[in-house]
Amino acid sequence: MAENEKAHKAEKPERPKLSEEAEAKLSRVSMLVHTVVGIGAGWISNLMGGMMNGLGVLIISLVILKVGTDKTTGKGAKWWLANGGAVFAFVWLIAWIFFFNMK
Repeated sequence: MAENEKAHKAEKPERPKLSEEAEAKLSRVSMLVHTVVGIGAGWISNLMGGMMNGLGVLIISLVILKVGTDKTTGKGAKWWLANGGAVFAFVWLIAWIFFFNMK
């Protein structure tokens, strides 16, 4: 009986299912937030100077965005990667190269 209770407590509480329209809106908002933060992180990476510092900003930003997205949406890593994580990394790279060439 005690094992069953531990297993039940370890499960995440399920969130109610969203409609297709609400799911699409959530995806769009996630992409927009990750795009804006990607541009900002690319600019900060350029200010920090050096490739290793830039990669550090990228990794720290990815972790913060992942945790924040998990807390607000309750979606898993697969959803986050498709609806923001990959977009963030791509936009960060483009912004970093753009600001690097503007020096």
